[in-house]
Amino acid sequence: MRVSALAAVLVAVLALPGSGCGDADFGDLLVKYRIGSGAQGCDDVGVQVIRVTLANSERAPIVEEAVCSDTRPEVLLRQVPADVYTVSIEGIDGNEVSTFSGSQENVRVVADSINETREIAMNVTPPGLRLIWGFSDGMMCGLHNVEELHVVLYRDSISLEYDEMIDCTSGITEIEELLPGVYDLRVRAVDGTSGDYTFEYDRDGIELQAGGMVQVVASLEACPESCSAP
Repeated sequence: MRVSALAAVLVAVLALPGSGCGDADFGDLLVKYRIGSGAQGCDDVGVQVIRVTLANSERAPIVEEAVCSDTRPEVLLRQVPADVYTVSIEGIDGNEVSTFSGSQENVRVVADSINETREIAMNVTPPGLRLIWGFSDGMMCGLHNVEELHVVLYRDSISLEYDEMIDCTSGITEIEELLPGVYDLRVRAVDGTSGDYTFEYDRDGIELQAGGMVQVVASLEACPESCSAP
């Protein structure tokens, strides 16, 4: 029986490697990294493990870990499905906290090849502060005619790092992308009618370290006369 030209082409395509249903082509990916400018090594900054994550919208994330190395600052991932990925890299300290991080987008893995990223610079992972609040008398925001809180953070007591009005009724907020350091926190409740500060909470000496999220529970006290500015 003669096979038509179209059928012959189809047979040839199906015979190609990796063209069968469910097959996948794979390549290796060498992820290269440095810490900051490269002047400091793993031990200098307390990084023990490097964690690499490959992600795209079509696949489950691929995660690989390796010991942080100054002599061979790279992580080799083998048998990675050929595709385009965002590569994220983290430096993990002895407390299993991600203290350094970096990324590179649109990294293509070509099948049957050793692919490489550029050298990804890991920078300090910014710390954050989770603020939870309530009133010392146990009453809610609305019963005190408070709609907003004025929240201010000073780093090293002198540098204003955060100054925002936030919704009082939410009860919690996370302040991210801060610099490591010691912070003073000022919280003021704003009267919904007059705009005056009516309740306050102050706390000094909150230490924020790279990669950490520190939680502070604020109990707002009524100001005896007038609250000071935050």
